[in-house]
Amino acid sequence: MWKVSWSHPGFGSLLASCGFDKKIIIWKESSPNKWDKIYEYNEHKNSVNTICFAPFEYGLILLGGSSDGNISIHEYKNEVWTGFQFFGHGFGVNSLSWAPPLNASPQENTLGISSDKPLIRFVSCGMDNFIRIWHCPNNMVKSCFAAVNLGGQEDCVRTVAWRPNLNYALDTIASGGDVFVFLT
Repeated sequence: MWKVSWSHPGFGSLLASCGFDKKIIIWKESSPNKWDKIYEYNEHKNSVNTICFAPFEYGLILLGGSSDGNISIHEYKNEVWTGFQFFGHGFGVNSLSWAPPLNASPQENTLGISSDKPLIRFVSCGMDNFIRIWHCPNNMVKSCFAAVNLGGQEDCVRTVAWRPNLNYALDTIASGGDVFVFLT
């Protein structure tokens, strides 16, 4: 197992896991210290390196990143989990992080996207030395696209984190590989 991620407690006690076995599994606590598998995704072709649940405001959504280069999105709607994947990074996805749901920056507002929900955004990084910022127009996870490609890193980017935006005017993303970088 490479990583685990808790969902927001508003969705119940859910825990996701991923690993070398190419699987993403979501577990639900059915009684104290008793966990039941409620969803399994085994469509990745290589190790699943990273997972993270979305902020509560986005809904019950889980991201996964694999050494096969693909990002998978898993969404719970109408009492059913669905998952799909798309290309993220050549040579593998190392890390993923959700954007904060509050205070969308002026760049997103100029896209002409209006919704009563926060614009769904996340960031990924990989072995191809790139950081990509993804947008999901109209909050449809099946229509996500790489809105910004940040290249030029000297080596593969191993981890990335989007700073919570409470009371900050700028979006800030930290990344790390052989070099630690802040992007604003």
